[in-house]
Amino acid sequence: METLAILQSFLEQAGTAKGHLLTVQVVLADIAHREEFNEIWCDWIGPDPNHWPQRAVIGAALAPGLLVEVIATAHRTQLPPNLSMSVGTAGQ
Repeated sequence: METLAILQSFLEQAGTAKGHLLTVQVVLADIAHREEFNEIWCDWIGPDPNHWPQRAVIGAALAPGLLVEVIATAHRTQLPPNLSMSVGTAGQ
């Protein structure tokens, strides 16, 4: 599914990975596709539910042409290489 590939790309750009997802909200244009999405999700996220993020799936009207929207929060242990932080100490 293109949406999950895009999510994975965004996670990598942010210096994290799907294994660090904390919560995921999935909005389907047609909730009747929930089981189909669940199969795709399980293939993508991996077989062990102990490593799955907290997830909610709802149905709602989306913008024309959109079938799914994903809102995700992930943990990052370090800044990506293109970002830097400077920490200064007074008197030095």
